[in-house]
Amino acid sequence: MFASINSAKAIKDSLTSHGVISKVLPDFSNKGSTSLVIEYASKHPVALGNTLSIDGTQEKPEIKVAGGNDAQLDTDALYSLCLTDPDAPSNSDNKWSEYCHYLETNIKLSLDPDTPMSLDLKAGDVQLPYVGPAPPKGTGPHRYVWILAQQSPDKKPESVSDRPNWGFKKPGTGFQHYAELFNLTPVAVNFFYAENK
Repeated sequence: MFASINSAKAIKDSLTSHGVISKVLPDFSNKGSTSLVIEYASKHPVALGNTLSIDGTQEKPEIKVAGGNDAQLDTDALYSLCLTDPDAPSNSDNKWSEYCHYLETNIKLSLDPDTPMSLDLKAGDVQLPYVGPAPPKGTGPHRYVWILAQQSPDKKPESVSDRPNWGFKKPGTGFQHYAELFNLTPVAVNFFYAENK
């Protein structure tokens, strides 16, 4: 699995073909081969657009950062991590989009020499606790996009006031607007689909 997701080109191609680039991110330049490795308790990994069950994704997953020798994450920087749904309540109706399922800020990379690229999620600030996917019945597949973004040293990200539209009260608004407000730079992205048939 790692070989298939550790290529910067494969990541960008998948994000583009599934509309994550254009809908959630205007573009994504992955420096090196940094990727988010995400596995839910059901032992199902998130793999750039695979489909996972709603029941199997209700608990916060285990999340790590993986990178080859060319991965270029700043070990002194702070990071923000989120899960966002650009298809709420459906792909054709964006009145709740994007829906913020999770937001944590001020995360550090682990200092453990055995896991140097792991995220120290216990030391971050949870702005919105994890809420699992709950797509309305019959609204088709929803994309659930995990984004790790590097924070700017001169601007501390704040909480959002609500989950729909990330609290900005404008349909189709979410992570990108938040990132622009707080100078966040995406460094790793992964996503999956879930559907309530």
